[in-house]
Amino acid sequence: MIQDLFPFGGNNSHDDAPKATTGIFHPTDICANKHQGNAESVAAHDSIKPSLPKRRMLILSIFLTGRYTPKQVASMMLAQLNTISGRFTELKEMGLLEPTGDRVEGSAVLRLTVEGRDAAEQYIKGESK
Repeated sequence: MIQDLFPFGGNNSHDDAPKATTGIFHPTDICANKHQGNAESVAAHDSIKPSLPKRRMLILSIFLTGRYTPKQVASMMLAQLNTISGRFTELKEMGLLEPTGDRVEGSAVLRLTVEGRDAAEQYIKGESK
């Protein structure tokens, strides 16, 4: 349900909010199994935790306008792909993005799921208040 994705509502004022344990605002480290607790990797993830919810929602919001590859989204965000690629993995694992089956320049084209569209629309409505 959408409430599970937005435990604190649709805006970005999450600094004083209780920490989520699931959903779009949960700072899951998708590489935890890969780095096996390596101190540098843990520290790197800890340093980006505050930006994860907003980055996820920005990416979902971009997909409201169409279907894109991660490379195309990185270009729109003026970001290096490697700095946001983890967000695509997280959003796919959350069931908010899915591949279309198409590829552009070797990169999978993604689209919002119904849940992803609902989450992005709710986020934008909360941001516009």
